[in-house]
Amino acid sequence: MTSDAEHGPTGSLRYGSVGLLDWEEEMRAIVVEPMKMPRVEEVGITLKDLQQAVGGSIEVVPAELEDDALVICNEEGKIMGLPYNRCVYDADGIPYDVIAGTFILCDENRDGEFVSITPEHEAKYMERYSREMILSHAEPPRDTAERGGKILTQNCVNAL
Repeated sequence: MTSDAEHGPTGSLRYGSVGLLDWEEEMRAIVVEPMKMPRVEEVGITLKDLQQAVGGSIEVVPAELEDDALVICNEEGKIMGLPYNRCVYDADGIPYDVIAGTFILCDENRDGEFVSITPEHEAKYMERYSREMILSHAEPPRDTAERGGKILTQNCVNAL
């Protein structure tokens, strides 16, 4: 565990077979790259580590509405023209958006901090993202004036 005078200890709680075990500087997460099978690995929890993993500024969205699992993705993935990856879903299992570029799946604790993915979420999302994949690529970025001043994204349902 490290300490930061301004923010106190930094690290992540790790889940084990009997619950939370100890404080860690890495978390167990699912890494999902476009057109590849997801994999579970240890990921650093600092902002720099997360930005490096997704290739830019991070954005956090729910993996599924009404679920504690989080997707950490590149905030500008669609604008940058990164390849479409996988969908995120509402509480009824209907896709509501598509993630562009590599993303990480983890959980959050009661304080809103990123923590290792629970065994239940790991099983659920490894199974989901192992059997679905978007085989298209995002359009290369163009001047927004060409698109009527709007950033266009492909509807996730049409991408499947």
